Amino acid sequence: MIKFLLVLLFLSRVGEINSQVDTIENKYLSYLKITQNILKRYPEATLIDIYKYFFQSRFGPEHLISDSLIAFQILQDELKSEEIKPHKSKPDSLLIELLYPEKKFVRVDLSLVKDRIIPINLFFSAFLQSAERYDSLDYEKWKNDWTKIVFELEKSDLKINRFKEDKIKIDGALRNNRFVFSHSQEYKKKYNPHYRLINLKIFQRFLLPYLNQYRIKFIE
Repeated sequence: MIKFLLVLLFLSRVGEINSQVDTIENKYLSYLKITQNILKRYPEATLIDIYKYFFQSRFGPEHLISDSLIAFQILQDELKSEEIKPHKSKPDSLLIELLYPEKKFVRVDLSLVKDRIIPINLFFSAFLQSAERYDSLDYEKWKNDWTKIVFELEKSDLKINRFKEDKIKIDGALRNNRFVFSHSQEYKKKYNPHYRLINLKIFQRFLLPYLNQYRIKFIE
């Protein structure tokens, strides 16, 4: 009887381990599917841009805000850029972009502020409130996760611009605890990215009502 119970316990434990392995594998495969969607939306994206997407999905705007007065001045100056086209020139799905897989943050296009759909002071307040602080363990986990994400991408048949070159660049930066990258020149030239990251819950509570008035759809 005791041997029978031990066998059942062993099989149960093996099942739990296999289930955990399946969950982990599915997690990283989900990054592959998300990357496919990124490339459909932004065909010129390089590995740097894909890294940036996933990093922002997890960490949001924390790395951008060290001085709120300077950050506000940068926002004001950026809004003067002629690169920011009227919001009507873009589909709603690019005006507010929910970042996967975390679904914690959205990229909000600055055209919505420039066109005065969202008041600048409210927008900047939401931006500041969206910043979170993370410790070294969070970043160490990110290093490990990124290694596994790249492994899945490398195995896939996806054609990602400058994959090998960017992989080396990112690996070197992470070894030196540098985590933040600008968008690639190819991405900037093609898509003129001008946005800020806002926590999803803050966005839904404070900013989404303004968009609803203009019938701008937020697609989750």
